[in-house]
Formats: sequence, structure tokens, C-alpha cells
Amino acid sequence: MRTAALAAIAVVVIVIVAFILSEDAQQGAVTDNEVTTDGEVLINLAQARPDWADALESESNADICAWSGIVCEDGSVTEILLAGTQLTGEVPPELANLTQLEILELDGNQLTGEIPPELGDLTSLIRLDLFANQLTGEIPRELANLSNLEVLDLFGNQLTGEIPPEVAELTNLIRLFFNENQLTGEIPPELANLTNLTQLYLNNNQLTGEIPTELANLTQLTDLVLNFNQLTGEIPPELADLAELTNLNLADNQFTGEIPPELAQIIDS
Repeated sequence: MRTAALAAIAVVVIVIVAFILSEDAQQGAVTDNEVTTDGEVLINLAQARPDWADALESESNADICAWSGIVCEDGSVTEILLAGTQLTGEVPPELANLTQLEILELDGNQLTGEIPPELGDLTSLIRLDLFANQLTGEIPRELANLSNLEVLDLFGNQLTGEIPPEVAELTNLIRLFFNENQLTGEIPPELANLTNLTQLYLNNNQLTGEIPTELANLTQLTDLVLNFNQLTGEIPPELADLAELTNLNLADNQFTGEIPPELAQIIDS
């Protein structure tokens, strides 16, 4: 009787220990799979994408901060400079784990697919250059979360849909390039909130409607380029209030009425 009781207790102990070990193993597995450092993000990316491995020259050094196109500060990746390095495939959404990233330059490659909405998590980002690729789909509204962004350059892709009015929340923006895509719809009047903007390029799209008179609030604007769209209505004379404006291109639209005399000199130049 006593032997049977001891045997039963031993079985219970074994089951409990096995359960605890199983739980520890599962927790350890999760921990192993979590990406906790910038190094892990880039190492995993280089292992999964041969084109990124080549561009980063990841086999040349164990220190990711010594890789080609990588700039670090205090051990964190702050810049990825991989313009014109023959990258293909989609923009890796896992780049959003590089929380201290300030500059992301992936322009002049053969990147395809949509812009990952996860990039909106890069709240330290100051510059986002994805121009001259083959990106498709709509501009993610999540990019409006990039409150420190000063340059947003998406020109020369195959982006479709309308310009998200949420872009107007990027109040630190200085340069905005959405030109040479396939964007449709009207120019959001909310863009007038971008009072630090100096360059606005929306040319070579399929934009319709009238030029919002609110754009006259962009008093720092030097370049307003809207040519090769399907814009209609009259040219707002309020644009003459843009005292810093030196480059105004409205050619190849469907405007009616006369050119405001206040703008004639700027347009001719």
C-alpha cells in the first residue's frame, strides 16, 4: 500500500517537472525568435535576402556597423544608405524594427510591391527616399505617423490611388516628391498645413480638380510643380502671395480662364 502511494507521488512529480520544462522550452523558443537588436534585424535580413547581403557586404565584417551603407550611433542603426545597389523584391517590413533609424535611402533600385505600412513605426525617421523603383499600390496612410520626417521622396514609381490627406500631418516636411506616378483624385487642400514645405512636386500623375487656393498658405514654397496632370478650373491668383516661389510649372493641364497677371513672370521663368 505504501509502495503504491509512493509510486503515485513519483508519477505526479515527474508530470509536474515535465510540464515546467515544457513551459520553459516554449518560452525559450519565443525568446530565441524575437528580434531584439538592430544587429539581429540586419543579420536575419542578409541571411534571407541574397541581394541585401550583397549590397550590405555582410560577409566582410561581423560588426553590422561596419557593413556597407550602414551608419550607427551608440550601437543603433541610424542610417541605411543603399541607393543604386541593385536591390530587388519588396521593401522589407522588418526594417520597422530599427527604431532609431533616421535616414532610409533605397532609391534607384528595382524594388517592387507595395510600401510596407510598418514603415510608419519609424518615428525617428527624417528622410525616406524610395524614388526610382517599381513600387505599386497606394501610399500608406501610416506614413503620417513619421512626425519628424523632413523629406518624403516617392517619385518615379507606379503608385496609384489618391494622395492621402493624412500627409498633411507631417508638419516638419520640407520636401515632398510624389511626381511621376499614377496618382489620381484631387490635390488635398490639407497640404496647406505643411507650412515648412519648400518643394512640392506632383507632376506627371493623373490628378484632377482645381488647384486648392489654400496652397497660398505655403509661404516657404520655392517650387510648385504640377505639370502633366488633368487639373481644371482657373489658376488661383492667390499663388502670387508665395513670395519665395521661383519655379511654378502648370503646363499640360486643362485650365480655363486667363493667366493671372501677378503670376505671369513666375510662370514664364
